[in-house]
Formats: sequence, C-alpha cells, structure tokens
Amino acid sequence: VGKNDVWDSRMDVKTSDVVLKQDRLIATEDSIDLGTPIYYPIHYVNSSKLAPTPKPVGTIQVRHPGLSNTGISGTVDIEKGILTVEYDFPDGKLIIETFVHREKNKIIGKISSEGDTPWFSLIMEKAPDYIDNQMPMPVITKGSDIKKWAISQTIPARDGVDDFTWHFAGTFSDNPPNRAWVSNVIQWNYALQKNYKLENGESIVFSSGVTTTRESYSEPLEKAFELAGEADSLNYFSDKTSHVEAWKKFWQASSITLEDKELEAQWYRSIFGFACNLKPGAQAPGLNANIPIYDYSAWNSAYTWNHNVQKWYFPALAIHHKEWYDVLAELIRQSTPTFEYLAKLIFNLDGAYIDLMTYPFAPADRAFTHPNYGRSLAHTGWFSSLLFQQYEYTYDTLWLRENAYSYISKAADFYANYLEKYQKEDSVIMPSMLLEDTPQWNPGFLKSENVMTDLIMFKKALQIAVRSAEILGTDSEKASRWAFYLGRIPEIKYGWKDGKAWYAIYKDWEIAWPDFNDYLHHLRTSRWGCSGWPIFPGEIVNGDEKEGLAKAVREVIRETDILNLPNDTRELGTFHGEANFLPFIRAGIMEKYSDLRTLILDHRFESGQFSPFSTGEDRYVSQATISSWRIIENQYFPILGITEMLLQSQGSIIRLFPFWPKDQEASFNSLMAQGAFQVSAAYEPSTGLKTEITSLKGNKCMISWKFNEKPAITREGQPVDFELEDGILTFDTVPNTVYLLQSAIPE
Repeated sequence: VGKNDVWDSRMDVKTSDVVLKQDRLIATEDSIDLGTPIYYPIHYVNSSKLAPTPKPVGTIQVRHPGLSNTGISGTVDIEKGILTVEYDFPDGKLIIETFVHREKNKIIGKISSEGDTPWFSLIMEKAPDYIDNQMPMPVITKGSDIKKWAISQTIPARDGVDDFTWHFAGTFSDNPPNRAWVSNVIQWNYALQKNYKLENGESIVFSSGVTTTRESYSEPLEKAFELAGEADSLNYFSDKTSHVEAWKKFWQASSITLEDKELEAQWYRSIFGFACNLKPGAQAPGLNANIPIYDYSAWNSAYTWNHNVQKWYFPALAIHHKEWYDVLAELIRQSTPTFEYLAKLIFNLDGAYIDLMTYPFAPADRAFTHPNYGRSLAHTGWFSSLLFQQYEYTYDTLWLRENAYSYISKAADFYANYLEKYQKEDSVIMPSMLLEDTPQWNPGFLKSENVMTDLIMFKKALQIAVRSAEILGTDSEKASRWAFYLGRIPEIKYGWKDGKAWYAIYKDWEIAWPDFNDYLHHLRTSRWGCSGWPIFPGEIVNGDEKEGLAKAVREVIRETDILNLPNDTRELGTFHGEANFLPFIRAGIMEKYSDLRTLILDHRFESGQFSPFSTGEDRYVSQATISSWRIIENQYFPILGITEMLLQSQGSIIRLFPFWPKDQEASFNSLMAQGAFQVSAAYEPSTGLKTEITSLKGNKCMISWKFNEKPAITREGQPVDFELEDGILTFDTVPNTVYLLQSAIPE
C-alpha cells in the first residue's frame, strides 16, 4: 500500500552549503579543478545522512497454511482495474478479488471459498523503518467498534519540514457466514491480524482507507475510518460498481484496434500503468512512481528534471488524457519557488532555473544541485515547451493563462537574464552540459559551448513566451525583450562530410571528436541529447522535412543499429533514452519498423507488462536492479510510439497512419492532434482510408497527403473545398464540426 504524498521530506544538507555557483565554475575554465565534489550524493541504507524518500504505508497480507506446491495465480483486469488471485488447494480454491478504488484512497476486497479450503490470516502491517530506526513507533487505534482499526505513524519535524502523519485504517468483516469461523483482531506492534475459516460458498469482505495530514481533511484519522467504511457485501458491490464505472469513463477517452494484437495489448497495458499513478489532485509521481517496495526507493523517487519527469506527460495529449497535464501544471506550480531560489542562488538572476533533482514537500533551500549533470541549461526551457503543448493541442487560452504562463514567463526571464549576463559578442552560450552525455567539465569548457539541447530550448522557451504573451494580450515590454534575446540564439550547425550527414551537438565537436566516424557513432548511439533529439524530444523539426536539419538528422539515425546498441547506452534500459527510438517513427524510417516492434514486445514480464529492461534472454539490455525494476515512466514509449505509428501532428500537420505497415489493418478512435482536432480513422489495405476529424476550435486543418488519389471530404453530407499543394492537404473548418474524409489505398 502506497500513496504519493507519503514522503519523509527531511534533508539535513542545505543547497547553499554545497552549491557550485556559476561564476565560480566559469572562473575555473582553464584548470577545471573543483576539488572535492561540491554536491551531496544520494544516500540510501546505512547512510550517515538521511535523504528524502517515499515511505510505504504498509501491506495487506493473506497468509495461509498451504504447502510449497500450493498454486497461486493472479490476473489484473485492466478494463475494470480489478485484481483476482486464486489459491489452489487440494480440495478447493480460495479466491481474492480486490481493487484500489479509482476515485477514493481506498482498497477493498472480497475473499471467497470454493470447496474445502484451510484457515487463513488477514493482516494489515506497517513495514519496519530500516533506514531510520529512530523513527517513532506506529500507533494502533481502535475505531468506533470492534471491526475498525488503524495504524498511524508520525514523522517528526526536522530540517524545515513540519510534522507529517499518515493513517492506514481497516475494517475487518465482523458478520461472518453462519458456518464460518473468525477470531478476534490480534494487535501486534506493527500489525493487525484476524483469522478466518470459510466453508464452501462463503466469503468475507475487507476494506481499508489511507489519509495523510498533507490533505485538507480536518480530522484525517476519522476520514481514514470513513473511507474504510463497512466490510460487507453491500458496500463491496457499491464500491465495485462505482470503481468499474470510473475506469469505463477513463477508457472511453480513446481507443485503438490493430491487426497486430500484441502491439494493441501493449498500448492498453502501458496506459493502464500510467493511469494507476497519474491522478489530478494527487501529488505527481516521481522516479519509480513513488511506490517503494522497501523502506527506501532507488534515486529516492525524486523528481529528476533531466527527462524522467517529462516522460510521465509525453503521451497525455495525443491519447486524449489532457487531465494528466493538470498533474504536471500543479507540480510545476509547487516547484516554482525552488526554481526561483536556484536561479538566484546559483546565478544571482531573477527567473526560474531547473537543476537536476527536487523532492516533494521539501523546502526550496533543500533542492539537489549537481555541479555538472545538473548544470544543463536546457532543463528550464524543456518545461516551457511541454506546458505550451497543451495549448497547441487544445487552444485552451484559459488553461494557458492559469496553468502555464507564470512558469513560461519566468523561464524566459531567466534565459534573457542569462544571456545578458554571460553571453559575449561571439554569441556563445556557455558553460552548460549536454544533459548527462558529458561526465565532467573539461579544460577550456570543451563540449560545453553552444550545446545543442541549449540552443533548442533557449530558442523554444523564448519563442513560446513571446507567443503566449501575444495570445494572452499581456507583458508587451517583456515580450519585446524576450524577442531581442531570441535573436541572439545561434542556429544548430549541420552538413555533409565525405558524403555523410552530421550535425553539431556542441560548438567544438570537431576538436572533441577528431575521428569523424567516431563522432557519428556517438551521435547515433548516445541516449543523452544526441541521436534524433532535434526531432524528439527537442521538436524543432518535424522529422519528415525533405531538406535542412531534419534531413541531416534522418540520415544520421538511419544508420543506427537499435537492436545492438553499445553497453553504455543500454546500461539503464533500452528505453531510457527517448531520442534513440521515437525519432525513427517521426522521421518515417519504415525499415526500422520491425526492429522497433521487436524492442517493444521483447521487453515484457511474463504477465505482458512492459519493462524498459530486458526480461528474457538478456539479448538487448542488462537486467534491472531489484530496486529500480519499475521505472513506470518509461512505459511512455509503447503508448506514444504506437500512437504515433497511427497518428502524428507535429508542426500542426496531421499525418494519418504514417508509420504503419501497408498490408495491415488498423483503426483508432478519438486521438488528439495539434490544432485542436479530435481524430478517428480506419485503414484497410483493400479499401483504403476513412477518417473523421472533429474541429474543436475552427482552425485550418492541414494533412500530410501521400495517397494515390485526392480524397472526398464532406461536412454534414456536403462537399468541402480543399487545396493540395506540395503534399499538404488544407481546408478551413468550423468549430465543433465533424469532417469526413475518404480515400483509396496508399501508394
């Protein structure tokens, strides 16, 4: 049992005590001898320092007297969000049906007996505090009657963090069937236990609720008891009905149907994994989803802002779950005081600057600042780009104003202020890191000038700020200043050498990589700011342009052997680097389709759940460590990857089935496209394409057209005029109107 706001947020080191300030970094340009590392590492078990970490609330256990060969099988019905587990005894089955209620902080279940089954124990347990054995003991509280009990624990105030308490309340069934046997509740220091023996056809219900003092309840413990409710069949049926209806509503947002059923299943499974962790109004998930299986979590489940946070939101808009963006907006809103603090502390500048890590509920002055990986200036603009995408997909001006513009303007202020303070007449932006591609600072800041990710995100953040101010009719003077510094951003250099394409990941790439072929190998295989980064996630080119930077990137990555990446690329999982995979789809490199499909389908547990790590014969990547096997955020790739095989809209140009085999059927319903369009389409090799496009805001619709014949486009049964020029089909639309498009088979 876990909950996203159950965090020990205490940190006994202040950021100001360990920070490497930018002016000091610049002063070391020739020697780069920074002495002792000026940052604090992440501490785990047996550490002398206590680092922030999510805490498990506890477990709900069923213990039975079966033998080692007692069969146990479980299935999760992702359509309904229900887990069913069967214990197969010699003369009967014990069946558990349980779920985490989609709309409540509540777990409820029913245990039933078929045939002759043994006794079992139902236990609520709070795990011991391994990493801090001085933590106060949990407290057990009896509720209003003998059925209701709770385990509570308080983390005492320290390091600028207030007292924090969570309550794990449970209701044990006290209305057993006539022939059942039940004991009283047994109290342990960490646990509550009740024993049962059910006869054939009998069942009992258990129910539990979790609340915390970080929520708005005036009496959190009483609310936990209220959530647990009554453990009887009537309440179980009521909760199950509302839970299933909530999942039904969720799945109605969008859907796909593929001839390739394995890919189809992976799309749904991965979305289910995301939906179990992203909930508007709840604390945003961090690395490893904030649900630890121990008393600590790998990387402390921190918010790692150099790409892990972003992954949670990559697929949201395209699959019509823009409510996930409300979670992102709230996370940015909560974190902005920390970003402003870091901008002032590290650079003595106003605005918002994002370093490597922050922790939920920790004070702003306890952020984690890394002296090199953290000093990637691109992080700041990346979140401007991510937030603004909500407007690009919805044209929701109110959301832009209330949820995005504050951060967008502060990020642009920081970039403009940075250029004003540090950029010289040579137009170089420095010193900065290419995400984690460069492990250390080099003399003369080799590899740290005009870093490609910075050139992309400085430019995008300033462009977005200018456009947002125009859309909202505000900050005209600021917008003029942002536009001025936008003109100071160098373009990314690219070209062809010895007949091979290249692009510059930093200003001095030819000095850093004197062997051109070694440089190309690095471009193709590094997961950090290389490969297809300008296509995705940088998104400064659409990927399918015929000339320019997109063509150069496309030619570079076309030679990447994605089934045999080097060990350093695969170290944290094949799907750890987003630029190594999705760009192939956007660039339309169809010869990589089979490889991409192989990667998606070969990285699965036996249950079918996607894993970024190899779980088979270790063919592509190393096995995951036991503390980091989850990394649920990497499930974005099957979601967005498969979605963009069917529909793309980068650059506000709709692309229908752009990366789908021509000999396979496929359809999708209610996917979203930039420009505020809702799209449903079906493709059959023998009959061609049928598409329904709903224009939500009345924008001009542009479609990339690669079919033999011009389509027939109608609105309410009447033909619609359109233009077809240079492969782009264009027509005007009316808000909240449906357009039907039909065409013959593709070329």
